[in-house]
Amino acid sequence: MNRDDDNPIFPDLTKRRDEGGEDRGSLGEPFELDFDQPPPKPDPGVEETSFTDQGSSFDEPGTEPSGAPVPDEFDVEAPEDEPVAPPVELPPRRPGRVLAFGLAVAVGTTALTGMGLSFHYAPDADLAHASLQALQQDEPLGALLRTLHWFGSSVSIALGVVALLWAFVRAEYRALGTRGWWTGVGAVLLVVAAATTGELLPWSEQAVLATEVRTGLLGIAPGIGDRLKETVLGGDVIANPTLLRFHALHVAILPALLLGLVWMHVRGRRARAADPDRGLGIPAALFGLLVAAVIGYASWAMTAPEGDPSAPEDIRAWLPDGAPLGEVYVAGDDGYLAWPEWYVLWLNKLLKLFPSDYEIVPAIVIPTLLLLVLLLLPWLDRSRRHRFAHPAALWPGLLVFVGMVGLSVANHLDRPLDPDSDAGKAALAAQAEAGETTGDPVDEAVLASSGPLVQRPAPPPYSLSWNRLEREGYALVRRHDCMDCHEWQLDGHTYGKEEHGAPPLQEMLRDMPVDKYVEMIADPEEELGTEDMPPYDFVPEEQLRAIGHFLRRVGEG
Repeated sequence: MNRDDDNPIFPDLTKRRDEGGEDRGSLGEPFELDFDQPPPKPDPGVEETSFTDQGSSFDEPGTEPSGAPVPDEFDVEAPEDEPVAPPVELPPRRPGRVLAFGLAVAVGTTALTGMGLSFHYAPDADLAHASLQALQQDEPLGALLRTLHWFGSSVSIALGVVALLWAFVRAEYRALGTRGWWTGVGAVLLVVAAATTGELLPWSEQAVLATEVRTGLLGIAPGIGDRLKETVLGGDVIANPTLLRFHALHVAILPALLLGLVWMHVRGRRARAADPDRGLGIPAALFGLLVAAVIGYASWAMTAPEGDPSAPEDIRAWLPDGAPLGEVYVAGDDGYLAWPEWYVLWLNKLLKLFPSDYEIVPAIVIPTLLLLVLLLLPWLDRSRRHRFAHPAALWPGLLVFVGMVGLSVANHLDRPLDPDSDAGKAALAAQAEAGETTGDPVDEAVLASSGPLVQRPAPPPYSLSWNRLEREGYALVRRHDCMDCHEWQLDGHTYGKEEHGAPPLQEMLRDMPVDKYVEMIADPEEELGTEDMPPYDFVPEEQLRAIGHFLRRVGEG
């Protein structure tokens, strides 16, 4: 080993000198220890250091046990001028946590009831509607189960929007960082996407036609619109492949993505939080119980038996039969006016305000810009001087939110009236007094203050026990508007309507061979002796036979 006096590594070990400058040995020279000799006396010129003194030196950073300063080469502390990120202050019990737990309760309720629905739902275009109808009518608490799922989904979207708005107002995108903010926004968007895909699953007129409008907006995207629409639909039109894809998205793909984003969001939030308290908190727990109670009580009140004194009448009047199911969709059956869900009313109104030549602006451009600004907030607002969002971001954001609410309210006021409701009956009476009634089942000449009034007979339901040929006959009966002239009494309900003196359908349904039904429909004057019913000899024979199979099944009860 080098014994140079300038050795920078072991300056005190390689060469030690006493006061006289004499060399007293080094690590490189061997020496022997004589245990028989008493220990040497300490040099009077060197101050003795006790073990206690040496130990105290460890409490002082920047010194060795001997008290000598640590060389610069061993200084591992960060330089004083290096910036160190301050801990993120995320209070453990704030409104954001309360809203998040309420949202978790609503989503959990929707997921659990969805698992129950999966035991009854048939993901097939011919069976989907009938399976849900059988669940609500035949299974005990079936209507309550579906209403819990439907109402829980709406509450989840509402709480997600409120939680996202609160996070924006409090500028939590600064504390969460880009990843935390993006995962939170993505989780809320996935909740909306899950509700949107689930709307098609009942395969009702409302579900199919509303989905047709939404997917039609994808087709106007420049360059990739047609390909994107075909990918989503599984073809050119909404059919059974579309139902299968939406079912897979609703029950498997979107829930898995949602769980992943929530896990990333919670993990990132805990890693950045300065407060180690990870408890739930009494306010959050109470709010979660309140959310569960509201969903449960409202759903039960909507599905309670009529006349139950414990069910409020105002809730039953809102939705007397629980979650709306509507009529089954039949291809080619027109006359139904689809209405968007409440969370996209603003977009529907925005589409009405723009000319058809510029529909790409409200359909694609505006939603895309709003989403980009929302995702880029961590870069757009870097100010740390405000507890809330920077005024340059806060006030425009609140203005956009108020505008969306205003558009939704304005669109809701334009909703078509139900002719069986009090407002619908008043509008019909006003039309009759004004001489505006035309007798058309779909009368658009209604008072401007009442909105358009759609008057259309409800077609009868169909059963899971029917075979494919009988269902095809049912679809043809609806497609040829047979319910516009004939009534059908079923389970105490009246379907269709009586026009032109046409007898109720039950009076025409006799136990006859299928061929007899075909002859009766093709030439009613010859078979029934009436000229009021037009001949349907233009309908192909195989379709007439399908109608005959349907009428025979109904006639058998």
